Amino acid sequence: MTTLPTNPGTLAAQHPRSGGGAAASSSAMASIDPIKLLNKHKWLLVAAAIGGGIAGTGANYALEVIWPVWKPVAIFNCTPPMENILSAGLQSNETEMGRFMQTQIKNMTSEDVLELVVNDPALQERAPNWSSGLMRINPSDGLKTFNADKARRRLKDKLNARLIVSTTLIELSFTAKNKEDATAIVGLVREKYLALLESQAQVQQDDRTKSLRD
Repeated sequence: MTTLPTNPGTLAAQHPRSGGGAAASSSAMASIDPIKLLNKHKWLLVAAAIGGGIAGTGANYALEVIWPVWKPVAIFNCTPPMENILSAGLQSNETEMGRFMQTQIKNMTSEDVLELVVNDPALQERAPNWSSGLMRINPSDGLKTFNADKARRRLKDKLNARLIVSTTLIELSFTAKNKEDATAIVGLVREKYLALLESQAQVQQDDRTKSLRD
């Protein structure tokens, strides 16, 4: 029939070559024995594991002494503004809530809050180690004064506020080498932010009261 190959000998000659290649490949794979390889280098692996553990532990203790980093946090729970609950549906409330929380994140790290923090004498009292690196000598009298501008820049670099995913919580944090200083600065930023928030709420309340009176 025309479907049969015209040169059967050609196909027959190809099978032995194909079989030989498979046998060679199997032989090459069989020559690599992972168990023997592990047994051969087991003491080297054990020594590497022990050495790595010792080096890692030593580096951890060394960094805690030489370059410790502390990151205390303050957590804020946001509640929706009352006027949004009364005047909008659920979807609108979620949108407004998202905007409100993003606004509060900006407010926590705003220049207004940072200015209040660095100009408060409590900063130098509560965070003396952090503040000591921000002193400058006044050329007119040679006295040391606190560099508020530099403090504000450093505060802005290390201060962070973020949303905690799938919650109505905001995390405010500050990173510093000294635990007490970092905790004190987070607390002071929290105080100034809440004071600013209260002041804004009072202004809004006064505006509403004035509108009603008018």
